[in-house]
This record gives sequence, C-alpha cells and structure tokens, in this order.
Amino acid sequence: MKRRILIGYFIFGLLLFFSKNSFAQNLSLENKGFQINYPETNQSIEIVNEHSINQKKWNLEIGAGFISGPYVTQLKDVFKAIGLKGCYDTFFGQECYPKKDSDVAFMASISRDVLKNVAIGATLKKSLIGGVEGTHGKKFSGDGFSVAPIVIVQIPKTWWSIGVGPSYHNFNIKFSDFGSLVEAVNHKKMGFLMDAGMAVPSRGVIFGKLNLSYLYLGEIKTGNYEITDLVSGVKTTIPSTSISFNQFMITLGFGFRL
Repeated sequence: MKRRILIGYFIFGLLLFFSKNSFAQNLSLENKGFQINYPETNQSIEIVNEHSINQKKWNLEIGAGFISGPYVTQLKDVFKAIGLKGCYDTFFGQECYPKKDSDVAFMASISRDVLKNVAIGATLKKSLIGGVEGTHGKKFSGDGFSVAPIVIVQIPKTWWSIGVGPSYHNFNIKFSDFGSLVEAVNHKKMGFLMDAGMAVPSRGVIFGKLNLSYLYLGEIKTGNYEITDLVSGVKTTIPSTSISFNQFMITLGFGFRL
C-alpha cells in the first residue's frame, strides 16, 4: 500500500510539473493583447485577448488509479466463515489469508463547456479487481466497466469541479480454484456516479487531473456451490452471498482542451 501511495505521489508530481509549464504557456497566450494610451490623463487600458482560450470548448481526459469498496471486507468474511484463513511463514515474511490483491482503475471522459462554469459529457470507467484470496488457492475476483452521462460544475476561483449523472454498469464476479474458473456471474445495473475533480491548472490547454469517484453498482449474488480441495480432497460449500460492489475510485491523469 505504501509503495502504491508513493507511486501515486510521484505520478501526480510529474503531472504538476508538466502542467506548470503548460500554465506558463497559457498565461502568455491569455496575456496577448494591446494597450490603449490616453496622454491627456496619463492613463492606459490593457485589452487582453482571451479569444484563443475561450474557443476551446471540448475537454478530453484519461487517467488510471486504484479502487476500493465494501466488497473487500465482505469477501474476506466469506472466506473466514468457511475456514479458508490462516497465516504462513514465507521467504518474505509472514503472509496471512484472506488477503486483498491489487485493484486497478482506468478512466476516460469527454465533455463540452455549455456555460461559463458548467459542462456536459460522458465518462467511461474500467475496473480490474484482483479481488480477495483465501487459503488453498481459492479466490474471488472481478472486472467490468461503467458508462455515465455527466453534468460537471466548476467551482469558481478554484481548481475543483463536481459532477454527477446516471450510470450503466456491466460487471463480472468470478470465483476460481487454483486458477481454474468455478463460477462467473454477470451483473448489469443502472446506478449513478458522483465525481470530484481537481485540474491543475484549471484553465490550461494541457492539465493534470485528479479524480475522486463513487460508483453505485448495488449488490451481486454469488455462491451456493460446492468445491473440492485439489490437495486434501475436502469438500467445501461456498454459501449464497450478496456482495456490495459499490466502488470508491481514485485516478490520476491528464487532459486536453480542444
């Protein structure tokens, strides 16, 4: 976890560095204009030309990051309830089960400014859930995507924006035994998406982007099947369980104004 956090900070630092250079270029663009002098009053008025910036109405963003949600604790509870738990000494130290594997997120979005601080668009989010692994090679994992039309409101004089919209989710939850697929359940559901974003710089032609998202997928029912341990031959029943796959997603990326 610490390594992933450090990697995240490093990536966002790079985005800030490149965005800073872009910000300097944008300032030079925005400040191009002309000056009107009034000799009789010894005053002048500077006319700033922002036409080139104002013409850029489209926003394209991509990013990658991490996911978490209540499904982690719930899947661990399933394994604990049927005894697929324990700690073992390994070359790298003690390893305890059930354990969480890496969950990865990807996102892409496009939007168009319709008012000064309002944009409408669509976002696509892809989830690759490494899942939770119990003892004896038993594992829950998942993957899926979410699509949502979204209304985005820029908070004036800040780098932040908020967005919300209905969403369509197509998600698969899988149970495997030593890598062999035992069951796969497909889940399609209408839900909603909430998003908070920070763009640096907020009006840059190129900008770094941090997104904090909540995706409501609802519950997926899995289980109610029997498996036989390949080593001991012991049979175990995975109980019927409803798992909440609502997700909290953090992504870092960059965007363009077109």
